[in-house]
Amino acid sequence: MRNLLNQNRPLLLLLCLLATSLSCSSQPGDSAGKAPAAGALSEVKPIDSDGFAALLASHRGKVILVDFWATWCPPCVAEFPNTVRLHRKYPEIVTIGVAMDNPDDLQKVKDFYREQEVDFGAYISELGDSVPEDSLLQPGVPIYQLYDTAGKLYLQTMDAEEVEPKLQELLQAKDAPAAAAGA
Repeated sequence: MRNLLNQNRPLLLLLCLLATSLSCSSQPGDSAGKAPAAGALSEVKPIDSDGFAALLASHRGKVILVDFWATWCPPCVAEFPNTVRLHRKYPEIVTIGVAMDNPDDLQKVKDFYREQEVDFGAYISELGDSVPEDSLLQPGVPIYQLYDTAGKLYLQTMDAEEVEPKLQELLQAKDAPAAAAGA
């Protein structure tokens, strides 16, 4: 388990760093990776760091929640229902799940997404565990990221309990200018 975690840690940080830096240079009109319509069971799509950056850019203007998880990670599996709950509680956000499993485990990932009745963007990392060990490391999965409406990383945490309060902060900040303009 520790070896799997160590192999996937570089991938997580690589995706996080590339997404943060590349999403700022992508065109907002890019339609790659649109989330499925509400109520539709998601297709699981492979994604790499470039695709992830394009996906974030395609949702600029919205608050985005990303859950990096894996089927081999007991805390990820236990906490994933919270991501589904947040998606349903806050329909105005874009929710994205990225399984950090080996691409050979695609069926296992699909089965898990179906069991969870995922109706948001469902992805599996194309990179598997092939990222070099000398990359900057993240401590492991699950990792939750929140992006503001400008596409800027607002929160990155392994603590699921931090997500909802920060999500509420982002949504209140998003609504504050509109409320002030109407006053």
